[in-house]
Amino acid sequence: MTGPEHAGPTDAAGGRHPVTRLPKHWYLAIVYFNIVLYSICWMAQAPVLPYLVDSLGASGSMQYARLQTAFSAIQFIGGLVSGPLMDRYGGRWLLAVSFGASLACYGLTATASSIGGLYLSRVPTVLQHAVLAARAIVTQLSSDGDRARVLGYVAVSYSVGFTVGPAIGGWLSAWSLQLAAWTATIGSAVSLIMILALLPDLPNPTDVHHKHQPTKGSGEEHNGTTGDVQADGTAHADAAPPTDTKKGGVKAMLSAFVEVARRPGVPDLLLGKVLVGLGSAVYQSLFGVLLKQQYGLDPNRNGMVMSYVGSLLLLGQGLLVGPVIAAAGEPAVELGCAAALVGVFLALSACRTMWQLLVLMVPYAVAGMLYNNASTSRLTKAVLPQQRGTALAIDMSLSSGVRMLSPTLGAAVADRLGYQAVPLLGAGLIGLFLVALQLGLARIPLPKSGRGRWGLFGGGGSGSRDRVASKEEDKED
Repeated sequence: MTGPEHAGPTDAAGGRHPVTRLPKHWYLAIVYFNIVLYSICWMAQAPVLPYLVDSLGASGSMQYARLQTAFSAIQFIGGLVSGPLMDRYGGRWLLAVSFGASLACYGLTATASSIGGLYLSRVPTVLQHAVLAARAIVTQLSSDGDRARVLGYVAVSYSVGFTVGPAIGGWLSAWSLQLAAWTATIGSAVSLIMILALLPDLPNPTDVHHKHQPTKGSGEEHNGTTGDVQADGTAHADAAPPTDTKKGGVKAMLSAFVEVARRPGVPDLLLGKVLVGLGSAVYQSLFGVLLKQQYGLDPNRNGMVMSYVGSLLLLGQGLLVGPVIAAAGEPAVELGCAAALVGVFLALSACRTMWQLLVLMVPYAVAGMLYNNASTSRLTKAVLPQQRGTALAIDMSLSSGVRMLSPTLGAAVADRLGYQAVPLLGAGLIGLFLVALQLGLARIPLPKSGRGRWGLFGGGGSGSRDRVASKEEDKED
């Protein structure tokens, strides 16, 4: 990688990047387009996979759940490795590697003749982390104040594919269950060529940090522009020297994870992501099977329902993320959405008809989408600029980690208690997070003026940690 001059706020706002000489909006447009294509290729498999598992002689929700668990375990490992590697080689490198892995995954899926072949097709997904790469790229090219919005555009891009992909996959299944995988193989090859041919590298945030490291006691503050330096080239005064992941191998990577996890507020954020994520993933991981078994849908109609959920996500990302988070603030959005998800899952447990399900998908999609955007945006602000790649990798790995457990856990509950018990389990897991907040075992930093309005599940009056935080704020005032 080259060692360019750092771009000031003007460049971050929309000028040409000093390394790529490519206008920022074109760079981002290419990234967003390829995330759309990435999502279409992946989601085209979703409505078909349960039926493909059956066609290969491994029928039953547990067999499907085991395949999903294997995929999530591989993604978990890959997510942990990808963050430090991305901090070293850059987001563009990981984006290209991800599309190469996608090409291999879908090619193996298309040619699988046994359930063992399907398991083999999951192995390349260890490096399939295009969304992580896109999040890191747009984070590097945005200011702190614009962070939630540009991260929301990544989610919008994925939601476009989430909307179109299942319908395409279900439609293609009318000719062959493997045709969706062949189509995804071609799409991934197109994306790989685009990334290699059109996108130059961005400067490494860690290298920029070293170049502009201030002398001790300089007193300058981080101004939230791209990278970790101000327009005059000075760095954040409180920034500790970053862990150099270029040296030390696994030990350096583990050290980077520990440093991120010890940042103030990060443990509470990660606890929420685990419990809320697990509650949502238990239901989401079996959604295709639920449509097949409980509602008797074929692959085409299964895909249409999934596309409907994707359209809700797309509309929510485009219309709600920026205004809602700007109006209420990230902490309040996190708390409100977690509480809303508990109510939605309780209602889903009583759902008996397809029309009821379609109606409940509206608050389900909106609450989950807003929680993920708000919590991820707050996570990137809780760490140093040179740690954002690692922080985003931890975020993605936690998502993969809960999905290792959720399919098997959900299938076990469904087999023993019926599919209606699956959303009840989701409500209980998210409810644990709300209980932890009320007991003071975890904390969401609501504004001082808003704590009284929340009272239960977020007021500043319960728990020793909240009392200490309140005293510290009073001293500052």
